Amino acid sequence: MAGQMVYVEAGSFKVSKIFDSKLKAKVATMMKDATAKAIKEQKTFTTDKKKAAGKEYAIGGTVTDLACDGEGAKATLSISILPVVTDKGGKIVAKLKMTATGKLSGINTKKIEGDIEFLIDSVWRKDFMAKAGKILPTI
Repeated sequence: MAGQMVYVEAGSFKVSKIFDSKLKAKVATMMKDATAKAIKEQKTFTTDKKKAAGKEYAIGGTVTDLACDGEGAKATLSISILPVVTDKGGKIVAKLKMTATGKLSGINTKKIEGDIEFLIDSVWRKDFMAKAGKILPTI
Protein backbone atom coordinates (compact mmCIF):
# COMPACT_ATOMS: atom_id res chain seq x y z
CA MET A 1 0.00 0.00 0.00
CA ALA A 2 1.37 3.40 -0.97
CA GLY A 3 1.98 5.96 1.75
CA GLN A 4 3.10 3.53 4.45
CA MET A 5 6.06 4.31 6.67
CA VAL A 6 9.08 2.06 6.19
CA TYR A 7 11.98 1.53 8.56
CA VAL A 8 15.28 2.43 6.88
CA GLU A 9 18.79 2.30 8.23
CA ALA A 10 22.10 3.30 6.71
CA GLY A 11 23.97 0.17 5.68
CA SER A 12 27.63 -0.19 4.89
CA PHE A 13 29.46 1.74 2.21
CA LYS A 14 32.65 0.88 0.34
CA VAL A 15 34.82 2.85 -2.05
CA SER A 16 36.40 0.73 -4.77
CA LYS A 17 38.03 3.29 -7.10
CA ILE A 18 39.08 6.78 -6.04
CA PHE A 19 41.57 9.32 -7.40
CA ASP A 20 43.14 9.87 -3.95
CA SER A 21 43.32 6.87 -1.61
CA LYS A 22 43.72 9.19 1.40
CA LEU A 23 40.06 10.18 0.92
CA LYS A 24 38.69 6.62 0.81
CA ALA A 25 37.55 6.41 4.45
CA LYS A 26 36.21 9.98 4.40
CA VAL A 27 34.09 9.30 1.31
CA ALA A 28 32.58 6.17 2.89
CA THR A 29 31.70 8.25 5.97
CA MET A 30 30.22 11.01 3.76
CA MET A 31 28.00 8.41 2.06
CA LYS A 32 26.78 7.03 5.39
CA ASP A 33 26.13 10.55 6.73
CA ALA A 34 24.24 11.58 3.58
CA THR A 35 22.10 8.44 3.88
CA ALA A 36 21.32 9.11 7.55
CA LYS A 37 20.37 12.71 6.72
CA ALA A 38 18.14 11.59 3.84
CA ILE A 39 16.41 9.02 6.08
CA LYS A 40 15.45 11.82 8.47
CA GLU A 41 14.22 14.03 5.60
CA GLN A 42 11.98 11.52 3.83
CA LYS A 43 8.40 11.58 5.09
CA THR A 44 7.97 7.89 4.23
CA PHE A 45 11.04 6.75 6.19
CA THR A 46 11.29 6.15 9.92
CA THR A 47 13.98 4.97 12.29
CA ASP A 48 11.31 3.56 14.62
CA LYS A 49 10.56 -0.08 13.74
CA LYS A 50 7.18 0.12 15.52
CA LYS A 51 5.93 2.71 12.99
CA ALA A 52 7.04 0.67 9.97
CA ALA A 53 4.42 -2.09 9.87
CA GLY A 54 7.10 -4.72 9.26
CA LYS A 55 8.75 -3.03 6.25
CA GLU A 56 12.46 -2.78 6.98
CA TYR A 57 15.30 -1.84 4.64
CA ALA A 58 19.02 -1.11 4.75
CA ILE A 59 20.55 1.22 2.18
CA GLY A 60 24.26 1.02 1.48
CA GLY A 61 26.44 0.64 -1.57
CA THR A 62 29.75 1.08 -3.29
CA VAL A 63 31.31 4.16 -4.80
CA THR A 64 32.52 2.39 -7.93
CA ASP A 65 34.41 5.42 -9.25
CA LEU A 66 35.29 8.84 -7.90
CA ALA A 67 37.50 10.72 -10.35
CA CYS A 68 38.98 14.19 -10.59
CA ASP A 69 39.97 15.21 -14.11
CA GLY A 70 41.79 18.39 -15.04
CA GLU A 71 43.01 21.26 -12.92
CA GLY A 72 41.77 24.61 -11.67
CA ALA A 73 38.53 26.06 -12.97
CA LYS A 74 38.33 23.39 -15.67
CA ALA A 75 38.57 20.48 -13.25
CA THR A 76 35.68 18.00 -13.14
CA LEU A 77 34.74 15.71 -10.29
CA SER A 78 32.65 12.66 -11.22
CA ILE A 79 31.11 9.91 -9.13
CA SER A 80 29.39 6.59 -9.81
CA ILE A 81 27.62 4.82 -6.97
CA LEU A 82 26.15 1.33 -7.03
CA PRO A 83 23.40 1.30 -4.38
CA VAL A 84 22.57 -1.84 -2.44
CA VAL A 85 19.10 -1.79 -0.91
CA THR A 86 18.13 -4.88 1.06
CA ASP A 87 15.00 -5.92 2.91
CA LYS A 88 15.07 -7.28 6.46
CA GLY A 89 15.82 -10.76 5.10
CA GLY A 90 18.91 -9.48 3.26
CA LYS A 91 17.35 -9.80 -0.21
CA ILE A 92 18.32 -7.06 -2.69
CA VAL A 93 15.41 -4.83 -3.70
CA ALA A 94 15.42 -5.11 -7.49
CA LYS A 95 13.35 -1.95 -8.09
CA LEU A 96 16.21 0.14 -6.72
CA LYS A 97 19.05 -1.70 -8.43
CA MET A 98 20.58 1.13 -10.48
CA THR A 99 23.63 3.35 -10.67
CA ALA A 100 23.70 6.89 -9.30
CA THR A 101 26.09 9.13 -11.25
CA GLY A 102 26.94 12.79 -11.45
CA LYS A 103 29.55 15.42 -12.29
CA LEU A 104 30.64 18.73 -10.85
CA SER A 105 32.71 21.11 -12.96
CA GLY A 106 34.92 23.97 -11.86
CA ILE A 107 35.94 22.40 -8.59
CA ASN A 108 38.48 23.86 -6.19
CA THR A 109 41.13 21.20 -5.61
CA LYS A 110 42.16 22.99 -2.38
CA LYS A 111 38.63 22.37 -1.05
CA ILE A 112 38.17 18.95 -2.63
CA GLU A 113 36.48 17.35 0.39
CA GLY A 114 33.76 20.01 0.35
CA ASP A 115 33.25 19.51 -3.38
CA ILE A 116 33.01 15.73 -2.94
CA GLU A 117 30.48 16.22 -0.15
CA PHE A 118 28.44 18.58 -2.36
CA LEU A 119 28.45 16.03 -5.20
CA ILE A 120 27.42 13.17 -2.89
CA ASP A 121 24.66 15.35 -1.45
CA SER A 122 23.32 16.09 -4.93
CA VAL A 123 23.65 12.64 -6.50
CA TRP A 124 22.91 10.48 -3.48
CA ARG A 125 20.79 12.35 -0.93
CA LYS A 126 18.73 14.60 -3.19
CA ASP A 127 18.38 12.24 -6.16
CA PHE A 128 18.74 8.53 -5.29
CA MET A 129 17.39 8.69 -1.74
CA ALA A 130 14.43 10.80 -2.89
CA LYS A 131 13.62 8.06 -5.45
CA ALA A 132 13.97 5.41 -2.74
CA GLY A 133 11.54 7.41 -0.59
CA LYS A 134 8.90 7.03 -3.29
CA ILE A 135 9.58 3.41 -4.22
CA LEU A 136 10.16 1.56 -0.91
CA PRO A 137 6.70 2.25 0.59
CA THR A 138 5.06 0.75 -2.51
CA ILE A 139 6.88 -2.59 -2.35
